[in-house]
Amino acid sequence: MKQLRALLFTTLLLVSSLALNAQTTKYAAIIKALGQTELLDEDRRTQLATLLAQDSALSLPMELDLGAKLLAVSEHSLRLQTSPVGTAELRLLQLTSGQGLLTTLIETVSSPQVDARISFLSASGEALPSTTLLRLPSSEDFLRGLQLP
Repeated sequence: MKQLRALLFTTLLLVSSLALNAQTTKYAAIIKALGQTELLDEDRRTQLATLLAQDSALSLPMELDLGAKLLAVSEHSLRLQTSPVGTAELRLLQLTSGQGLLTTLIETVSSPQVDARISFLSASGEALPSTTLLRLPSSEDFLRGLQLP
């Protein structure tokens, strides 16, 4: 009977430990990517990482200290309101070669003119040249379809 109780206690402890571990690691990949970016200053990154590590059921949108607002979060993306006219989105994209995740940072402003910038970061947090990952259209791409004499 003592062995059965010990086994039951051990099983309950293991299950609760796994559940707690699953809860705290739900956003592990996005927390790691956030730490490698310069999206926010260090204090706000630490605050956001702590918040994501503690609670997997967040009530969004959520005001953060120092004027930022968490708009959306999932295991592979994070969207923030960084100013009254600016948003930033952190996305983790699976590489087709199966070599891990690519961190993509999309920063958008809506005033005085709508503009956006996209940056790519390696798994170690180093900036990657966008020309190797993203080809922008050239004038030849648009003229190719026209039937000019």
